[in-house]
Amino acid sequence: MLKAKALCYRLVKSRKATSCALPSEPSPSTSVAAVSAISGDHWSRCLSLIVKLGGRGLVDSAREVISRVIDGSSSISEAALVVDFAGNNGIELDLCCCGALIRKLTDMGQPGLAETFYNERVIGNGMVPDSSVLDSMVFCLVKLRRFDEARAHLDSSIASGYVPSRDASSLVIDELCNQDRFLEGFHCFEQVKKGGSGLWLWCCKRLFKGLCDHGHLDEAVGMLDTLCFVEEELLKLLLVLTGGSCEYWYSRRWPRDYG
Repeated sequence: MLKAKALCYRLVKSRKATSCALPSEPSPSTSVAAVSAISGDHWSRCLSLIVKLGGRGLVDSAREVISRVIDGSSSISEAALVVDFAGNNGIELDLCCCGALIRKLTDMGQPGLAETFYNERVIGNGMVPDSSVLDSMVFCLVKLRRFDEARAHLDSSIASGYVPSRDASSLVIDELCNQDRFLEGFHCFEQVKKGGSGLWLWCCKRLFKGLCDHGHLDEAVGMLDTLCFVEEELLKLLLVLTGGSCEYWYSRRWPRDYG
């Protein structure tokens, strides 16, 4: 873990998130063979693809592969190695890659490191965060228990015209529910809905119940259409997946979840 932290901090401190000329040959220290020796055949193929795409000038396609490899990394070390490998082969991170790395660092228990990367590699280089980065920072800031900042990033995503993910929206509203700030949660829900996104059903139900329990009945009624629509769509999916066998279970079980 300490080795992974050191590698990530080196990436944060030493590289600029701007494109540069592609070298004709990879750096010896970050060759396909050197890095894939750590991670296996699948990584070898992915890294070779990154080099080939970069060599043909298809840098955006190479970055898509980098982002997917970061998503699929099983450790911080793997994610950091592919970023370092790409950089040493002349392919710098775009916003999508940055968002993937922030999310990976957060998921792997290093939200503080993720925030450092965000501040120094994204904001520090004058990049304007997109939906991928803003979504990832919501997760990061929730993990750091800085919930108002997480909500500010969600608001910024909506204000910029992006559609926030259900995961990020649900995390923020769930925390508002934890703090008995149900009216704020409802107003946040309205913003999310206007922004073209929504909440996971468990979060919808929790907010709805909280509004009812605290006497905010007008707002609870305002959520009924959304709840009914989500449950109807879920029921349709369950019926398709089970060939209709879940209908009795669904009709008996689901009402109890509101209690």
